Amino acid sequence: MLRQGLLLPNPAGPRRFFRRLDATGGVDALVQELTQRLENAVWGLKGRSLDPTLGRVCSFIEPGGFIHEHRDRYIAQSGDDAHLRANIVVQIEELEPRLDKGHVQSVVTEKWQVPVQNRDAWVFFASRELHERAFQLHAADMRSLSAKKSALARVGLRIKSAPLTVLICHGKHRGQWLKGKLASLEDFISMQNEELAAQRQEIESLRNDKTGIEEHYQAQLQELKKTMVGDVQRLQDEVKRHFGQQKAENARLQQQITTLKGEKTSLQQQILGLQRRIQEIEEQVGCD
Repeated sequence: MLRQGLLLPNPAGPRRFFRRLDATGGVDALVQELTQRLENAVWGLKGRSLDPTLGRVCSFIEPGGFIHEHRDRYIAQSGDDAHLRANIVVQIEELEPRLDKGHVQSVVTEKWQVPVQNRDAWVFFASRELHERAFQLHAADMRSLSAKKSALARVGLRIKSAPLTVLICHGKHRGQWLKGKLASLEDFISMQNEELAAQRQEIESLRNDKTGIEEHYQAQLQELKKTMVGDVQRLQDEVKRHFGQQKAENARLQQQITTLKGEKTSLQQQILGLQRRIQEIEEQVGCD
């Protein structure tokens, strides 16, 4: 699912991914069968409605990710008593081959610490109980680790790179438990700082991109302004030249009209003179 892009980053913690199966069409025959088996195995669970916040979820935690201490959100408007969580372990990656017999993955609540292996399932009220994922070392293994601290450093023990809560239930190891707790918190803070640094770098890159884009468009705008100013100036010169030519043409036409009017007046006078001459000739002919 992760390679196919079906799992989304979980905002609850780094290097965690999840998919809400009911909301994304991911409920297949296997999920339905597991749901039925859980309903049949837990008294009072059969016929209950799904949690409206999450429903059925597929989760994946990369090396270096962990489940911090928390309570799940509970929607009071649903009318139910509490949010009951049923978890099934699909696969737990081993942290270190040399510790195969000395460590146990477990789920911790305020009241219980439950060791789990692959294909195990457990049920609890996630909206009431504080719960987290833990990594427990037995007392003998802790002594062995103390004696082989330098050797473990050489082989690259992944406890620090995978910040899982270190828990020792015996009273005499309370200080070691607190050290493990502080170590996991330091790793979590370190990862958060790394993510913040990456986000700052991304923001700075976006700012640089924004500055570059603004400069690019500013240069284009200036060039467009220059082009428009040149075009307007050219149009104004063209209009002025055309106006001058038209004015000269109008003056020439006006002169021609004046000349034609004068010629018309002269012709009219000549016609009147001819008419008088004709009349005189007719009178002379009549007298003779």
